[in-house]
Amino acid sequence: MNTNFVNDPRLSGQRFLLFIISSVILATLVFIQSIAEIMPLLNHGHLEHGHLNYALYGDGGVLYSSAIANLSYWLHHGFHLQGIDWSTDNGASEFYLRANLSIYYPLLVLYSFIFKVFDLRHAMVANFAMGYLHTIIAAFFMQLLAWRFFNARFLSGFFFASFTLLAFVSPQLLNFLPFYLAFCLFPLLVYVALSSHRAKSKLALFLLSLVYFSYFFVGYLPLALAGTVMSLVFAAAYLFWIERPTHQSIASLITKTLAPVVIAGVVALPGSLAIVQFVKMASTPGQSELQFSAYSLSEQITNIISSFSTSIIATAPSHYLILGLLGCTFLIAFFFLPGNPLKALTEKQRKLFKFSATALAFILLISFGKAIVGSTLFFYFVPGLGKMHAYQRYFIFILPFFALLVTLALHAIIKEKPIGLLKALSGLFFFATLAISLGLTAHWIKPSPYIFWSELLPILLLITLASLALLLFERKGAWIALIACVFMIGLPKYYFYTNDYVLNKNISLTANKMDNDALLAFFKKNSDHDIIKYVNFLPGEFNYIPRNYPWVFQGHIHLSNYLGYEPQLAMPLAYRRFLAISMANDWSWLRRTGAQFVIYNAKTDPKTQNLIAQYTDDEPTTTFSNGTVIAKLNNQFPSYPKGYKGTVINNGYVQLQYTGTTPNLTHFKVSPKGYSFDLKIADGKARMNIPFWNNKHFRLQLNGKNTALAMEDHMDYALLDKGNYHVVFSYSNTLLTFFLYLMGIYYLLLIAGAIAFFWRKNPSGS
Repeated sequence: MNTNFVNDPRLSGQRFLLFIISSVILATLVFIQSIAEIMPLLNHGHLEHGHLNYALYGDGGVLYSSAIANLSYWLHHGFHLQGIDWSTDNGASEFYLRANLSIYYPLLVLYSFIFKVFDLRHAMVANFAMGYLHTIIAAFFMQLLAWRFFNARFLSGFFFASFTLLAFVSPQLLNFLPFYLAFCLFPLLVYVALSSHRAKSKLALFLLSLVYFSYFFVGYLPLALAGTVMSLVFAAAYLFWIERPTHQSIASLITKTLAPVVIAGVVALPGSLAIVQFVKMASTPGQSELQFSAYSLSEQITNIISSFSTSIIATAPSHYLILGLLGCTFLIAFFFLPGNPLKALTEKQRKLFKFSATALAFILLISFGKAIVGSTLFFYFVPGLGKMHAYQRYFIFILPFFALLVTLALHAIIKEKPIGLLKALSGLFFFATLAISLGLTAHWIKPSPYIFWSELLPILLLITLASLALLLFERKGAWIALIACVFMIGLPKYYFYTNDYVLNKNISLTANKMDNDALLAFFKKNSDHDIIKYVNFLPGEFNYIPRNYPWVFQGHIHLSNYLGYEPQLAMPLAYRRFLAISMANDWSWLRRTGAQFVIYNAKTDPKTQNLIAQYTDDEPTTTFSNGTVIAKLNNQFPSYPKGYKGTVINNGYVQLQYTGTTPNLTHFKVSPKGYSFDLKIADGKARMNIPFWNNKHFRLQLNGKNTALAMEDHMDYALLDKGNYHVVFSYSNTLLTFFLYLMGIYYLLLIAGAIAFFWRKNPSGS
């Protein structure tokens, strides 16, 4: 019987266009509130209703949106893809080696280079654009997977895509875009893994490697590795068990499937190793141990009921394992079909069902920490992947298979049409809806902090309607009704996350144009340094002036905050410990390295406030609308080595102390790769201090010759005699430089290969 689950053998242009249009419609519905916010944001410079808050607050705003702005600035000012992060952590951080950013992800690099993302407005639009584009990619390839490999027609394939993208866990990922990108690109990864064996040339396999290479740098290394492994595991199951191609040998299948992965891995390896090396410097001892990885953020087995619906609050600190009540209901109903329910499926569908059920069982077994031994075994026996905390995050790669389980279950229900079962489901959920509604109205059911009744009731009602639709409609009508129910249940969650915060100008200065303009004006008025250093003493990771605020305004002013966001991934552990000691006691490091301003409020630590009072005067200061204060440190604050004149040349990047006449410093240029200038010392001697953390990748050249830097109190310096010098202070990371050259060659070969590939297909050019 045709139940909308049998496809045609060829992908026609008409079907291709249908997939594209439906994918755009799905993505547009998901982001409709954000789309409506774009023009007011660009035209007026501020949000109207807060529907882009996921790109303004939290990880998404403090880290990812601001990172896009920083990347775009340096791409437009020299196309730099390596170097020192002057803007945060006083030179200790390396922006290009952050393990959780997408700095080398090709689409982000391309976007950041094409568009000038030099302020928060455009950074927020970029954050939205990446999410919107990748939602289209995910929807398209999920439909293509469903059609080509799962034998689904359009409506059942669109249900599969919609159910996956509108699942309750999906909008949570918007809070930090690398997770969402890894999730959205996974269907493409699976499609390539299943299709590589059909490649007719080595050139085609080489071109396919770009998909894996891009995925390796999507922004979170453990997730990229997990997604790649999961796609290959499914490809192996499909090609060797579910539907074995009879015309190819096993060796050919394995070689062609793995070739793109191996090529991408070889190119990506040096860059990945450079990132891993930096992560090791930043990691706290014990961070990779069993307690941290497998237990500390695990799901709570006592709260397993919350996995059925977000209407039931979970106490787990990282709750990703959310299946959804609609999917679970019809999956359970499938097992109540008369006889053996699997007989309602074809042999291929049964194998797909069994694989998907195994994948779901696997994620359940590793997500509950100490409660189930699977978490412990995963930690010890799965290298790399077992070191990431919160294993339930891997559910984003199991979610499509859960969606496939639900789609196959509904296919069987539509085919068998169990009248009694559907009547029972309709009645059960209808009377449950009425009973709960009556109980709440009559106050028989008391409001609970653990159950969101106002959210649960619509879901119960929609499951009732879905059950009735299965009872009343045939095939296409049933699928259309099911798709509508999925949209009505799933879209409100996206709208909640795209409007998660009330637009509150006291949450972040970046949302308050008046305060933001005042802060920038204060910096410019009270400092003539090339880079202006300040210390943010506001308590908490998320505060009124974001930790990575300097990244956002590189196109307007060069700022440097001593403590950026997410220190456990952004800076060496040695710097964190040293800075903590200095900031808690005498501020010696801040005094030696040229801090000029402090930011604080009434909740700042009292001891810190005493030091602020000691080193600041009544003016210049500015108090913002929510009580946050910025003050300039006074003339008694700087501390320099003895034995030189009292006057010091200091532009923020370099300090020059001298014994003779004032040296002449000219032609100063700066980039992430370092800075250079010409220096003339007419008489006497000079000491050149580098007022940043002594990063191991710093190098000094004087007149073209490598010169060793001396170090005192973790700050590099060089002693100079009279003479003329061309000074080059640069960043040198051999492994990363090798990767960038290799990546450049790889891209050139891809471009040449793509031209050759399409020329072969159409040599006449017509």
